[in-house]
Amino acid sequence: MSCKKLWVPLTVLVVISALCYCAYRIRTNRIPTFSGSISCTIDLTSFDDTTAGLISGYNYLLLKEFAKANNLQAEINLKSEGEEPVDSLINGAIDILVIPYSYSESIDSVMVSIPVDSMTLWAMEPFNNKKANMVNSWLNEYHNSDEYQKYHDSFIDVYEPFATAKKGIHRDILSPYDDMIMAGARRLGWDWTLVTALVYQESQFSITARSRKGASGLMQMMPATGKAFGATNLLDPEQSIEAGVKYLEYIQKMMRKRFKSPIEVRKFTIAAYNAGETRILSRLDTLDKAGIFCQSWSDFTEILQRDSTLLKNFKASETIRYVDRIYQYYWAFNKIFKENSTEPGQIEQDQP
Repeated sequence: MSCKKLWVPLTVLVVISALCYCAYRIRTNRIPTFSGSISCTIDLTSFDDTTAGLISGYNYLLLKEFAKANNLQAEINLKSEGEEPVDSLINGAIDILVIPYSYSESIDSVMVSIPVDSMTLWAMEPFNNKKANMVNSWLNEYHNSDEYQKYHDSFIDVYEPFATAKKGIHRDILSPYDDMIMAGARRLGWDWTLVTALVYQESQFSITARSRKGASGLMQMMPATGKAFGATNLLDPEQSIEAGVKYLEYIQKMMRKRFKSPIEVRKFTIAAYNAGETRILSRLDTLDKAGIFCQSWSDFTEILQRDSTLLKNFKASETIRYVDRIYQYYWAFNKIFKENSTEPGQIEQDQP
């Protein structure tokens, strides 16, 4: 074959290679970093429920902090049923995918961050070193910050309240969401450890908790109820707690019209949060009409257990156990919290 004949295909090959390189350079320069908003998906379904709930919460709040630090808005969702999040990442439908650290060895079609912790990392679209560098730079800064260990441990250091209380072990932090819970408790006028007990009873501090009826988030609210009290995304810990507190506040206002004792108001409010305010108030109205005026939660529960006509469409035993359990957790969290001056005996008057 003559040199002239070889020259033509070689020239074509060089041109194609140059075009591919230019296309790569254009791609990486036109989308240098995240801008405006980022769409994120958390896929930790391979973890057990408890671990998935806590580590998802950890990554959720880190993604929010990353977005805030870079003047971005973050939309964060869990992997939906049937979704292939890696494909969504490659196609540009999402910007960051939270995956187990072990997955990094089996996914070679995307870019991955440095480890977020020993269990997770963030995956990003392929061929964009600038986005990866932006994420890694922020994660490095976070890992070297004064808050890292405290923040990290609040999600990783799992404990069982009753066993911890019985052993006399004290803690500075009860949950990763202490600050949010304290703010809500101040709004309600409640001891913050009582609100902590309610959150733990509902979700065990897992943002991914979901009931068979469709309630979700830390406060286990139905979507319609959450929306009515301002939550657009119940996966968001702050929105879930705020909406739950607003709902409790709404119920509490109604209970204050019926009961003078703050302790009884709290107990009926907690019961109504579980059963629905209509179920509790309608039974109280029925008793009022019969000339039976309940002055306390204990009176009410005794009557419920005696009179089966009040139990139609109402699982009273479930609600009674719910209130009992929350006050048991309340006692445990009071004993555990290191800075709480309240001894267990001092809160017995607030027991069911």
